[in-house]
Amino acid sequence: MAFIAAGVSLLGAASAKRSAHADEQMLQDQRTPEFDALVEDQNGNNTGLGGTPLLMLQLVAPQTLDSVEVELLTPGTLFTAGQYGVEAGASRRSATLANSMGRLPMAVGTETRWRIAFPEPEVDPDDGPDPAGSLPPVDTVQLVVHAAAGKARWDVLVNAPVDAVRKNRRYRAQWAELHKQMYGKRER
Repeated sequence: MAFIAAGVSLLGAASAKRSAHADEQMLQDQRTPEFDALVEDQNGNNTGLGGTPLLMLQLVAPQTLDSVEVELLTPGTLFTAGQYGVEAGASRRSATLANSMGRLPMAVGTETRWRIAFPEPEVDPDDGPDPAGSLPPVDTVQLVVHAAAGKARWDVLVNAPVDAVRKNRRYRAQWAELHKQMYGKRER
């Protein structure tokens, strides 16, 4: 009879351990950070030429984070060199929220910005209005945010839509056509 009681006790302990692990995982999932992201550049286009695209990332909820690292997943998109949190000489696919003193925490509501660059176009934009398909379409920059608060760690997939960037592409083509009509050739 003692053997059966010991077996039941072991089963109860294993069940309690699984339940505690499930509770920890549920709490971890509830504390997963939420981010808003956007890529915007009023002066450029979706090729990264003619302006400085900015990746803006804001922590929306639920708590202050001890550290934040962003990894770009969109092919060809890189963080530009010469800004805090981007290692010199590295692949520039990742950046850390930092200043001259080192890593920074990120509070709810805090927005940070990094300069990024898009893939180079296949055709020189000075050769005239962009032929169809010559500029790589970048509607969304996909990234993973590696975040930490205490011992908790998260990898959050975030999509950053490219907003005002596309509007200037059409404007540049219209300006080139107007200049061609007025002066007979495209301004270089």
